[in-house]
Amino acid sequence: MERKLPIPTERPTLTIGRRRTLRLLLVLTLATACAGPAHAAARNPEDYPLRVHIYDKQQHRNKRFHTNIGHGRGNIIEGNQINGMEYAFDCIDSFQTSEAGEDYPAKWKKPGLTLELLMGVIGSDTKTRTCELQVALKEYVFAKVNGKLVHLSPQEYFARESARAERDQALAPHDVDPSHYPLELSLLNLTWTDKTDGMHSGSGQGNLKTPTGLIAVDFAIRCPVVIQTTPDGRYYRGQWMEPEHAMTLLLGNLADPSADATCQLTTVLHTDVYIRQAPGLIKAVSQDEYQDEYRRTQTP
Repeated sequence: MERKLPIPTERPTLTIGRRRTLRLLLVLTLATACAGPAHAAARNPEDYPLRVHIYDKQQHRNKRFHTNIGHGRGNIIEGNQINGMEYAFDCIDSFQTSEAGEDYPAKWKKPGLTLELLMGVIGSDTKTRTCELQVALKEYVFAKVNGKLVHLSPQEYFARESARAERDQALAPHDVDPSHYPLELSLLNLTWTDKTDGMHSGSGQGNLKTPTGLIAVDFAIRCPVVIQTTPDGRYYRGQWMEPEHAMTLLLGNLADPSADATCQLTTVLHTDVYIRQAPGLIKAVSQDEYQDEYRRTQTP
């Protein structure tokens, strides 16, 4: 008995940036299909431009006709458009729900009404099977939130996917070489205000080291983890993404040294210096005042 799996493909970028790299195989595709034709014709995945994400499926076996009958819910992606769908099928070959960011290639048999789903065959690089889905398109999009299938607007869906992609990139940055992060930034005050799909947002104040001394920085921050203010005399290393306006912080040097991650900051620089007066309470002083009164007694 041959087993079917989706041919892994990468979803289109849509409006949410680069999607996660798909796994080689859809691990949950443990065959439920019965014997089909002994030799499946070769099909070109490029002829299947649609992408279908199967969230749930219920099916039963038609023993008389040796087919699988069922229904379920999912999303269909066509170019830059995404729609939720309910579907029904009656196929010799079956398929499984999608895992993570993996999708099935598909094409319209009857636009808006019937899809042909393309499935791979375990143990073969060339064999494929197909199944026709009768679909009812929705104006909303399906998504899994805390393990439950919910309805979202396309805008909400894109925002969640964007935050998820941002978190994945922040937790596995391409560049973790400290020598590429020449800036040093202390965080004197930090307030977290929001969390969206694992990305924490907040704002705060700190000081940036420059060749001529410290300068005050106001910032908005987005991080995949919650970080704390820095002790006196300690700094996070950073690099400018846009000089004076956007910075990337490397967390490995002050957070868990075994787990590199990055945070994104939007910054506004000032000519004065921030000093701590109490936990959560800071004060801005001029460069002259800092040099005369504070430099000898504390390190912001």
